[in-house]
Formats: sequence, structure tokens, C-alpha cells
Amino acid sequence: MSKSTKSGKLDFSTSLSATVNLFKGVYEKGIKVFGKEKLELEQRLQRSEKLPLYDITINPLAVN
Repeated sequence: MSKSTKSGKLDFSTSLSATVNLFKGVYEKGIKVFGKEKLELEQRLQRSEKLPLYDITINPLAVN
């Protein structure tokens, strides 16, 4: 997150960083997740109170 300084400029020195990997394959539509795998995924979902079907945050898994 950025924060404002006294001069009104934004300070990005404490910003979070992310690692992104590009998927170069073909994404298959219609893949469904069931059972234990679905329950594990649903535990990582954080739904918006105002738009629970459209505003969903998926919390990433920790990488060691």
C-alpha cells in the first residue's frame, strides 16, 4: 500500500510485491473441482459482503 507524505506525494517504498507467472498454454473451459480439492480451495476464498458472487479474493498459498 502507498501512503501520502507531508508534501502530498505518494510513498511506494513500503509497497508489497508479487511474483507472476505467464501461462502460455490453452486454458480449458469447463474444468470442475470436486470433493476435498474444492473444500481446500473454498477455504482460501474471501467474498465481498456487498457483491459475494462477483468480488472474490483468493488468498494465495504460502511458498517456502
